[in-house]
Amino acid sequence: MAVELKVLPPAEAIRHFAGKGYKLGFNWRDIWQEEHARAFTVAKAMRLDILEDIRVEVDRALRDGTTLAEFKKRLEPGLRAKGWWGAKDMVDPKTGQIVTAQLGSARRLK
Repeated sequence: MAVELKVLPPAEAIRHFAGKGYKLGFNWRDIWQEEHARAFTVAKAMRLDILEDIRVEVDRALRDGTTLAEFKKRLEPGLRAKGWWGAKDMVDPKTGQIVTAQLGSARRLK
């Protein structure tokens, strides 16, 4: 009798992730330490719709065990359509300075 093994979703991690709220942050240092345990955040994702799109795909990847290629294929077109891709000039809300910020990219999706 052959034993079939399959990878199961990490149920506890998925439950924890599903319970997180959202937190907008411009710089990765804006959301600090324990805040990450309670909130889903992506630096430079300053619009809730962008953050929600990213979270939906991260959640799907956790639940379904999708590959990185599948994750990118699903997420990148929507981010591009919303203008959240490549390097863009943005105003840093804490300093008021204009900075060139890296938004979506293959490296960031990884």
